[in-house]
Amino acid sequence: MPDPQFPASPDGNLGTWFDHTVALPLIPYDFSTYIDKTAKTGDIIHRFYHEQLQIDNGLLEPKKGDLDKFVTWSDNPGLVLSYLDATNFPEGQLAQEYTLCDNFFHSAYGGSFLNHQWLISANSPPWTAPIPLQSWVSTYNPATKALNEAQLSVDSKYGVNTIQPLLAPFSPGTVPDRRLLINNTDPNAPGYNPTSATASMTLA
Repeated sequence: MPDPQFPASPDGNLGTWFDHTVALPLIPYDFSTYIDKTAKTGDIIHRFYHEQLQIDNGLLEPKKGDLDKFVTWSDNPGLVLSYLDATNFPEGQLAQEYTLCDNFFHSAYGGSFLNHQWLISANSPPWTAPIPLQSWVSTYNPATKALNEAQLSVDSKYGVNTIQPLLAPFSPGTVPDRRLLINNTDPNAPGYNPTSATASMTLA
């Protein structure tokens, strides 16, 4: 659903700030024109399969281009091409004083859950327990372009979106069959996923 802080033109598209009857073209724009400096905006979706569709890469549908579907597969398309001049913000001041890692990329599609796994083990965590709910398995219908982005991969073999760990800390009330077994010590036991250190020792 579009953010109500952005005005819409009569045809339902995002309107320009100076004339809401004119649709905003798909070009970068300063969102401070639309949103008050004290307002909050939503966190744009960044999940495993959504990101593959956004950058037009992956196995869900044939590739058509590069980085061309962020608006189509965003949960807030009004923010996708927006920017904010942070030159005079505290972060902007720091950026002028220190080095920025602006050519640094994450290892796995999606959010922090899977990338934390890759940081430690350079692997996606296997799901070896019974599937607690069928809705936990991600699905995609290429005909209708309907995506159910869930905790497990489409083949149900890996955890790809946030799952609570079996051992603490985990969110209170999370039942054990919906928590991820993490085993980095016993290759013969379920859920084995070696850490980077373990993998290095094995290779050595």
